[in-house]
Amino acid sequence: MMSDRSFTAFLERFSQDTRWYAVDARQFVAELSRRWAERNPPSESQTGAGVTVDPGGSIFISYSSDDIGAARAVYAALQQIGGDVAWFDKSQLKPGDNWDQRLRSAIQRCTFFLPLLSANTEQRNEGYFRLEWTEAAERMRRIQGRKFLFPLVIDRDFTGNAGAYQLVPEAFRTVQFAHAPGGSLQDNLIGELSNELRALRRVRVQ
Repeated sequence: MMSDRSFTAFLERFSQDTRWYAVDARQFVAELSRRWAERNPPSESQTGAGVTVDPGGSIFISYSSDDIGAARAVYAALQQIGGDVAWFDKSQLKPGDNWDQRLRSAIQRCTFFLPLLSANTEQRNEGYFRLEWTEAAERMRRIQGRKFLFPLVIDRDFTGNAGAYQLVPEAFRTVQFAHAPGGSLQDNLIGELSNELRALRRVRVQ
């Protein structure tokens, strides 16, 4: 029987482009699968109705760059309840990454979408966060039987009047706005998100 060293030498003589990796077969397949998934994110047509969403609890936080402080506060609070936050910002991009593709893929795969509404978003009729909101609103139309969208008003003077926020997709108006002053999540919202996460995880283990 040919030894590993002899086999490696044979392969290298056979082709200079051949590379030999002495790793466990399962590790090799897992790494191959990870790289394929990274380079081939699901398209919109692959994430429509009838496709099971991973109930692991990934949460997409969408915000205007003017509200980065509140977004960080929301992020920290969600980590405390075990939410796997899909935190996508430009600092996480690697050379050669397609920012638009990664972002759209994350919105199509996330479990919950949390847009942060504020006086700042009302003053900006353009912004990348508006593309995120539109993408999430389109996906919401295909989801039945569970909650997906949780609009958070982060202005401290919010009195419950959702009509004060006009520059939002129409789909946002079909759900209750929550108040998270300065990014501080209220106990009732934390409880609701925790219950939703637990329910989805129970579905996964059944």
